[in-house]
Order: sequence, then C-alpha cells, then structure tokens
Amino acid sequence: MWKFQFCWGSNCRPSVSKPKSPTDAFYILFVLGITHAQKALELDETSGNCHKWYAIHVGLKSDFLQTTEKLQNGLLFFKHLNRALELMPEDHSLFHLRARFSYAVSIILFFPLNP
Repeated sequence: MWKFQFCWGSNCRPSVSKPKSPTDAFYILFVLGITHAQKALELDETSGNCHKWYAIHVGLKSDFLQTTEKLQNGLLFFKHLNRALELMPEDHSLFHLRARFSYAVSIILFFPLNP
C-alpha cells in the first residue's frame, strides 16, 4: 500500500508554480495520495514505509495550507517521521527529512527575532 503513496506523492508536486485551486491536477493527485497513506497506516501500523510516506504527504500538504496550519502539520510530520525512524533506523532518507524539517523550523524561529 505504501507503494501507492509513493506513486501519488511523486506525481503531485507542481512543476512550475504553487497550487492555484483545488481543481488543479496535482492537488487531486495529492488528495488521492494522502487517502492511500491513511489507509496504509490503518492496515499496518508497524510498517516504517507507511509512516515515511505518510510523513512525506503531510509535508507536501504544506503547499496548500496557511501558516498556522503548517505549524500544526509540522507536529504531525515530525511524529510520523520519528515513528518511521524507530522502525527503520537504517533508512538515511529519513535523516535527510529530519534535517530539512529542523532547518525549516529554525528559519521560522529566526525571522521574528531579527527586525
């Protein structure tokens, strides 16, 4: 089931611009991908790949959200990323995702401090 998530997730990124409306093709692919990710987690909570691709889809969701919702989604992303790391500590792409998340959070926290 996580392979469906990979297929949907790799095809739902916009190639040129940010999403303009929920009727865009990549938004529709994104919605299908996140529903497959949720179903995969319901079927197998112990699969590291399910948690990994669900976290990736949650990260992709930030293109469609406002700032406060992005922060809430970040917590969900981090939760599933950590769970995937517990289940698959040898997957180096998870460490890359964690580093990118930490960098993004540090940028968010840095800007209010500097006028």
